[in-house]
Order: sequence, then C-alpha cells, then structure tokens
Amino acid sequence: MKKFLSLAIAIIMILACLTACGKPATDNSEASAPESSVSESSASVPESSASVPESSSKESSASEASAKEPEEEPSYEAMKITTAPTIDGVITEEEWGAPFLSFDQNTERCYQDFHDGYVKLSATLWIRWDETYLYIGLTSPEPDGQYCSDIPGRSWDGDSLQIAIDPNGPNTTGDVMEPFTDRMINVSFSLITSTGEMCVYDHSAAVNADHSLTDAKFVYSLSDDNISTWEVAIKHSDICANYADRLAEIGEGFVYGISVVRLNAAPEDEAYNGWLSWGSGICWPRFEDDPGSNKLVLSATPAV
Repeated sequence: MKKFLSLAIAIIMILACLTACGKPATDNSEASAPESSVSESSASVPESSASVPESSSKESSASEASAKEPEEEPSYEAMKITTAPTIDGVITEEEWGAPFLSFDQNTERCYQDFHDGYVKLSATLWIRWDETYLYIGLTSPEPDGQYCSDIPGRSWDGDSLQIAIDPNGPNTTGDVMEPFTDRMINVSFSLITSTGEMCVYDHSAAVNADHSLTDAKFVYSLSDDNISTWEVAIKHSDICANYADRLAEIGEGFVYGISVVRLNAAPEDEAYNGWLSWGSGICWPRFEDDPGSNKLVLSATPAV
C-alpha cells in the first residue's frame, strides 16, 4: 500500500512539472517569435524588391527618352583664304584648297527631287571666306546639256546655283520649312542661254530693289567633259544688309545658316527637271522633318 501511494504521488508531481514547463514555450512560439519573423519578412523584403525595379525602370525610361532626343545639328567649317580665288569658272585646289563637301541624294542633309523621274545629280562644293567675301564654288556633272531661262526671276527654272543665307545662324525662324525670310538673301546664279549673260538674281530683293547684289562676282562654265562649274563671291555686307549688328561680328567663329541647291534643266525641255539640295528651305516640296539650313562656322584654319 505504501509503495502504491508513493508511486501515485510521483506520477502527480511529474505531470505537474510537465504542465508548468510546456505552457510558456507554446505561448512564446505563437505570440512572439513567429509573428515577428513573418511580419518583418513580408513587410521589408517585398517592399525592397519592389523599389529596385521601379528605380531601374525610371532610369531606363530616362535613358530611352534621352536617346530619342534629336542630336545637335552638325557644324560645317568654312576655312579662311588669304589670297582671293580668281572668279573665272575654273576651280583649282591651288586656289580653293580641298573640297568642302561632295554630295548626292544619299548624303546627310541632302535631298534630290526627280521632277521628271530620270535625272540624278551629284556635286562637289567649296566654301571659303575672308574679311570681305564669302566664296562658294560648285562643280557638277551635266547630264543633259546647259539651259537657263532668259527671264532672271525664273533662273531657278534651269541650270542654276541657288544659295540662301541667314546671317543670324541656322533655322533662327524656328520653322525648318521656312528657315529664311525676305530680309535674307536667296540668290540664283545662272548663265542665260540665249544671251550668254551671267545672271545674279536675289529673289528676296533683300539688298537692292532691282534684285541685284552689290559687287557680287560670278562666272559659270561648262567644260568639254560636261562638268558645270559655278564660282561665286558674295560680300558679307550683302548677306548682312538688314542686320548691321551682325556685320560687325564677322570673323573667326561667326556662324551663318546656309542652304545650297543645284538645279538642272534640259535644253529641249526649257524647264527644270530636278534639283539637288544641301540643307532645305529653298525648293519645294518641303516637309516637317527637313533639317532646314545648315550651320556654317567661319574658321581661321587656312584653306591653302
């Protein structure tokens, strides 16, 4: 009996001890540790992983937007000459130095209009300067013979060189389809076929009411191997006729806005059948994505 009683007491004490030791552990497990661990994990890790892609996405978008922004328009350097070239219809590197640009319809910022669908043009261009003149020379293969109207105002309707210049810089009008105004020269240089007269005609009449320039020099020639050559000298004072403040700044680093067009005609057609343009804003058709006028920087680098 004593043995049975002692065994019963021992069992009761063991059960009491187990109950007392197990309950706090269960409470801590349910109320504290797991709850804290789950809460911190779900609140911080996903939040952090969500913010990284968001930042990365913004940087990527900014990078893409920057890549799509139009690049700054290219600059073209007009080298300086110390001895003026002889304007005689013959261009030599001894006088002019190396060509400024050779171009066709596939050249950057150059456009070809196939008016009758067959004539393709190319040209080589020189641009030089000194304190008095801007010199422009152009040679171009003649595909179908020389012709130009005997009406000066329609000299564009034939073999001619047409040049428009903005003394304020490129595209200062804010409209690439109309980069030049009637206060800026827009001049055709042509040989009138019927008379052999060298014709200089400013369509804007920006300098003189009779559409002339002051002391401009010009000669056109057609070689035996059918190369048309235009040699031109235009005074800075004519280019800046309506912008006297700009004339005083002519020198190294001065910037012109300029477009140049070589128009073509066939004698049998007596009308132009195509043109090739460096820059835009002279001929039609025109489009909203045209580049407008080119940025021409006067450089002190010697041409010869």
